[in-house]
Amino acid sequence: MFSRDRERWQVYLQKVIAGEISHEFPIDANILGLVEALNDFPFLYTRGSCGGHVRTREHILKERVLRGFDADMPLFSGFAVYAGSWFTFTVDGSCQQGEQFAADLKQLLQGYQHTYFKNMPQTGPFAYAVVLAYQEEGKESVTKEEAKQLTVQTSELIEKVTELVKAFKEVS
Repeated sequence: MFSRDRERWQVYLQKVIAGEISHEFPIDANILGLVEALNDFPFLYTRGSCGGHVRTREHILKERVLRGFDADMPLFSGFAVYAGSWFTFTVDGSCQQGEQFAADLKQLLQGYQHTYFKNMPQTGPFAYAVVLAYQEEGKESVTKEEAKQLTVQTSELIEKVTELVKAFKEVS
């Protein structure tokens, strides 16, 4: 089952990257290299990703007007909202390498604020969600400085996870 699902997702991913099929939310450029590197593992496939987005009040207001919504509707009071950076993946449960990679990735994220690594049992027993940066829960918006910090953290963690992938491939 893993092999069939992996093949199906990889065919879909390659078609999205090549522009052969449209996707409502294309893969963000800042996370594309990591997604491709992860999918090079024979024991893993990604299921979704987002590179993180700072959405300012002005951007959201323009979007509302373009979509025909009332621009005077109440909006958050701060500088922006931050749509978190994340990716999800599934590993081959019969392969020890997949579980070891997941454990190494979880360890890498420890010590960073606004990140998490969790199992996604609703998707499958070996499915995981990795959030590289997110807006603090319960907070309606972020300041300009907080948006910058979350964006920098996303870039740093994408680089560190990519390095982990490369190192893991060398010892595998």
